[in-house]
Amino acid sequence: MNPRMTPFLCANSPRVCSCSESVGLVRCWSDGIVLAVPIYNWSIGSTAKNLIELTGATGGGSRKSAWFDQIVTFVCAGGLPHSYMAYGATAMSLMLDFKCVINPYAVYATERDWGDGIMSDVLSARFRKTLEVKLELASLLKARRYTSDWEI
Repeated sequence: MNPRMTPFLCANSPRVCSCSESVGLVRCWSDGIVLAVPIYNWSIGSTAKNLIELTGATGGGSRKSAWFDQIVTFVCAGGLPHSYMAYGATAMSLMLDFKCVINPYAVYATERDWGDGIMSDVLSARFRKTLEVKLELASLLKARRYTSDWEI
């Protein structure tokens, strides 16, 4: 392992702190996070994984992971229709590590869902329902009294 790239040093770099603060601001000022990600080799793209890894690290001091208790909705773009569950491992990790509430509805789109650059009616309906559920979850969870932290 490169000594300059240890998780602790990465988590405390100014760029990562800025990114973590941005995700934290999303938590303060929004109803959740919509992760729009590409699917590669049966998983979400590595850039999204890096974002979660680096903004999920707490680093030194009192900085807390930006992901705790977030409502997360997945919007995925894939090449084949069979990898529609490829985001599942990441969703499980967010749920177990950061106590995120994962929207049970997700959007998974392939090129087959578009015609002449226009979204199909089926995909449009799926988008609408997914975002409606996200808003309903946010409304119902607004009054929750707990906050999470690292625990096993």
